[in-house]
Amino acid sequence: MIYLLGFNMVKKSPTTPAGRRIQQLKKHLGLSYSEIAHSIGKKNGQSFYDILSGRHGISPSLASSIVEEWPEIRKEWLLLGEGDIVGECKNERPDTEELWSEIKNLMAIIKSQQGTINTLSEIVGQLKDRINQTDII
Repeated sequence: MIYLLGFNMVKKSPTTPAGRRIQQLKKHLGLSYSEIAHSIGKKNGQSFYDILSGRHGISPSLASSIVEEWPEIRKEWLLLGEGDIVGECKNERPDTEELWSEIKNLMAIIKSQQGTINTLSEIVGQLKDRINQTDII
């Protein structure tokens, strides 16, 4: 692995778990550290190089920025190394047409069940009347 420390090119493997996770992130995304940095609004990849060198860990704000840009990346994995690098996409918004279709289907089910509910309510009322008549006799 080659990365910058100051202005010198240094060949070194990350020595910390956070550095190894950043290295895995780069490989997973198929981007350079600079490209990742620019994608999350940073001027350069220095924060990644600092993590690789062990100078800093992965901050919660950096992890949040990464997850916001790539929702499939798990924040818990970035911060703690727990679980897999990717997980269920939490930030992904469902398709509006799919939501409306599902709402219409659910409304149809509710409407179809309303008749059953009304019938059962009538039966319950009749049974209550019978119980009341039985108590009188």
